Amino acid sequence: MEYITKMVHDFIEDHDDIKKTDVMEFVGMSESAYRDFFKKGKISFKKLIKFAQLISRETGKGSQEILSEWCLHITRTETIKNSFEYSAITTNAPLLKRLLLLHQNTDGVLKQTVEVYRIVYNYMVGTLSGFELKDAIGRLHNITSKPLLILMNIIRQYNNYFEGDIQKIINEVSEIQKDITNLGPRETFYKECLTFRVCELLAPISLQLNDVKSARDFAESIINANISAKKKSDAYYVIGMSYLPDDKNVCLYNLRKSYELMREVGDLQYIQEAKFNLDFAKVFHGVELDEDSNFRLRAYQKARNGKISLAKLHTILERGDKDNFIIFFENTAEKSIDVMYNCLESFFCQENFFFARLVAKELEKAGADSRALRPFLKFKKLIKGEVLIEKDIISHFNRSDGGSRICI
Repeated sequence: MEYITKMVHDFIEDHDDIKKTDVMEFVGMSESAYRDFFKKGKISFKKLIKFAQLISRETGKGSQEILSEWCLHITRTETIKNSFEYSAITTNAPLLKRLLLLHQNTDGVLKQTVEVYRIVYNYMVGTLSGFELKDAIGRLHNITSKPLLILMNIIRQYNNYFEGDIQKIINEVSEIQKDITNLGPRETFYKECLTFRVCELLAPISLQLNDVKSARDFAESIINANISAKKKSDAYYVIGMSYLPDDKNVCLYNLRKSYELMREVGDLQYIQEAKFNLDFAKVFHGVELDEDSNFRLRAYQKARNGKISLAKLHTILERGDKDNFIIFFENTAEKSIDVMYNCLESFFCQENFFFARLVAKELEKAGADSRALRPFLKFKKLIKGEVLIEKDIISHFNRSDGGSRICI
């Protein structure tokens, strides 16, 4: 910790205009806590974040860069554990890798931390698939840390999501949130990070269940946390899609935001996915696509406009994997009432009520009985139990005074 305390001390000494009382107020420290930091290196991870924000604001150096450097010099067990979660939730794979190497020969709680976050790291870098997470977690034994146990349970839900077992997630998520709520005051940082992870999990699930209000609430919590461009992009996607059947302008605005943020991330695959989502909404609302749009989307639009045959369209759609979007294209292109009803039934039985609603919209456009379609247009499934998440609960990643933020 000497490296960190010296850096903070030197920063304060070099800035005559910054008084000790101002620093204490900004960071949220008492006089005794301030002394303990400089004399004993005793400080919570949330207070370290505040110090990084302060130095960032005054020097222009990114607070994420500052904190990532500090994570390698932390010595107290509890704060080290927090540094692992910080690196993981901000998807900073290089930092997480360095932390795993730095603490690989530890014991006790830190050994448990390394074991859990090694799985998280392998998933982040793609050496472990979403379908393998549950088995990987199941091989861990003697984990006693409560935050780590909750994180492991959340990771199991990722596996359930990939397997399409939404009902299992719904059954378990309320208990997960109770466990998070019961964490003690020393676990505040973990509490907020685990809450964020629940939001990430429930936003797309609520959308699939056609509970668009909850989907938007979870997504707004993710956006307000301002953890990374990638996570904000995913949240804007959920909000944009939630407005797809009802409000063209709001839908396209949010999907454009998602696309723009993903371009900041710079990952080509993510950029292509965000562009596909935006263009899907354009097709749905009859907006002409650009020449650089996905070839299957362009083919679908041309078939809808009578520019290519349905046979040609089906040949094109067969190229590549079949996700829900492609299934939607295949079953709505020829505007057959019978085909669309079969597709509606299929989505509904899979509990994909949002896509069932989209197909019902197409049936309504094609002249099907609107009274018969009404239940499918309105049906939604609420997640059981109380899942109460305030939009600003993840407070340590952002600043309410308009200052610099910890993750850009």
